[in-house]
Amino acid sequence: MSWLSKVWDAVGRGIEGCKSGKHQPGASAVGASADPGPPVHAPPAARSEPQPVGAPACHVLILVATESEQAALESVSGELGLAFERKDAAALGEYFDLGVVGGDRVFAVKTRMGAIRHEGSAYKAIMFRATQATAIIQIGMAFGVSPTVQHHGDVLIATSIVPYDERDVFDRAGKRFIDYKRAKRRAAKGALVKLFEREKARGKHKFDVHVGALLSGGARIFSADFRDELVREVPPGKDPIVGGEMEGIGLLSAAPADRPLWGIVKGISDFADAEHDAIIEETRLVACTNAARFVLAALRNNLE
Repeated sequence: MSWLSKVWDAVGRGIEGCKSGKHQPGASAVGASADPGPPVHAPPAARSEPQPVGAPACHVLILVATESEQAALESVSGELGLAFERKDAAALGEYFDLGVVGGDRVFAVKTRMGAIRHEGSAYKAIMFRATQATAIIQIGMAFGVSPTVQHHGDVLIATSIVPYDERDVFDRAGKRFIDYKRAKRRAAKGALVKLFEREKARGKHKFDVHVGALLSGGARIFSADFRDELVREVPPGKDPIVGGEMEGIGLLSAAPADRPLWGIVKGISDFADAEHDAIIEETRLVACTNAARFVLAALRNNLE
């Protein structure tokens, strides 16, 4: 059993026996937790664990990891006339209620950067399962992998993530070797991927949208050479690798691999190279804003 599975099992045991203090959310426009299949209007799948006392209910949970990502989501919500009400629940802590977006009740919560730190994406994804959300969407900033094809502010949609930290490092004939064969792709929630692909097909955004796999791991990368090594050496898949980030790996803790709840939509803020520090102040806002605008548009347009 992986450490992520052990954490989720522990949380499940900790909340077992609690009684729900809130009503269940209604039908979700982004589909129940079972996958694969297109989005359907169906009630959330029944869960073995009850909802903790004081936990509010939603269909979609949006995660952001930085102040810039939170500010961009709040700004775009305001532009679209959506709520962004700060609330607090005893069982969950602080969150933001965006109200009903395209038929789905949407909450947002800020994590810390990375996956496994206290209040990182893994922690928040597990805790907020108590809301009985059937979709968890990580938005914000990511790095691109092809500066000649991609641009700052382009949006990346993850069909899967590649957990590149799952690798073997060994010595052979006095030299160090790294084997990435264990870094197998983990598929995103199919209903969310289809939702985002439909939004891309509408073609009404001023930025380009790239669909494919995202590298995900704990490293803060400022090396084009290491970036290219990852793209080249991790196991291939049917979709190209379009970028990388740090929080997606934590979402694997929220549900079994064959029933993923998560999706990732991020804007390109840099290309994981030596120029990162020189350009990030100018690029992070547009990256975060475009990702937030794309996701909220996809949710609003889902009932059309």
